[in-house]
Amino acid sequence: AYEFCPNVGCSNSIMVEVVAGPVVDGSVSDDSICFGDEITLDVTGTADSYLFGAGIIPGVPFVPATSGLNVFIINGVDDATGCTTSDAVNVMVNPIPSVSAGEDKQVCENEEFTLNAIGSDADYEWDNGAVDGVPMMQDAGTVTYTVTATNSGGCENTSSVEVESFEAPSGTAIVNYMTGVGYDGSIDFTPTGGTGGPYEFSWSNGATTEDISGLGVGTYTVTVSDEFCSSTITYIVDSQAGIALEELDNLSVYPNPVVENFTIDFEGTYNWILFDNTGKIVSSGQATNIEVVSMADLADGNYLLKVAVDGKESVVSLVKE
Repeated sequence: AYEFCPNVGCSNSIMVEVVAGPVVDGSVSDDSICFGDEITLDVTGTADSYLFGAGIIPGVPFVPATSGLNVFIINGVDDATGCTTSDAVNVMVNPIPSVSAGEDKQVCENEEFTLNAIGSDADYEWDNGAVDGVPMMQDAGTVTYTVTATNSGGCENTSSVEVESFEAPSGTAIVNYMTGVGYDGSIDFTPTGGTGGPYEFSWSNGATTEDISGLGVGTYTVTVSDEFCSSTITYIVDSQAGIALEELDNLSVYPNPVVENFTIDFEGTYNWILFDNTGKIVSSGQATNIEVVSMADLADGNYLLKVAVDGKESVVSLVKE
């Protein structure tokens, strides 16, 4: 209490009592959040009642309406004295990053595509093995890729894009080798896969038909296309001659075509290697005189047999049926 005289020499005095206001101590469940997250305000102290404003109820979660620094004022009232004390609670509401995964895509299974997220300054992380800005390929089918954007405030946002990958057409062929009289080789091609047709064909010799004939020894490629995709397949047309080249006069290989086994007949010791039409070694060995080689577990198609002895070698084309 204070006593003072308003005028010098006055005979009367005024007594003023200064009463301490109530203690008000505001708190918040989290002082840094992402926009859209909930917080809870609470208060402790000696006041008889508290006013938060804006319809906020202590202990009840709510979502701040704006991003940036939010300042919440809590007023505490002492009913006996009418005194009021205020406390401020600061909450930083970080913005949510903007992000777009882009437009849905349609690609072929053998075609590269790139996913690029667009948005605000943030780190982007894709699911399903995708990496932002890095070319990739996808097996046939539809996959939804979701990108998560995380900004410096630790806030996240997501966006998704759907990629539909079409199966590329392929095919199988029966390759008829030259018999050695004229150009009588042929390739009987059967397209498969993709959208099921209609198919278009483009051969390396200029033909646009499904099958080609009148072929000499050589390599032939076909690009088969459907409504969406295409693929290129290579075939080799060789000679059906099963007798050795001039290098090894006494070598013979029979039968040719081969059903299960073929026989190498050469006087002396030799090494042999069997290649498929991709150049891969499928079997090999060393033998003396007659050697029976099994092709029972090999797929039908074209193979090359190389027989070598004393620095000489012969290559024989074989057909497995």
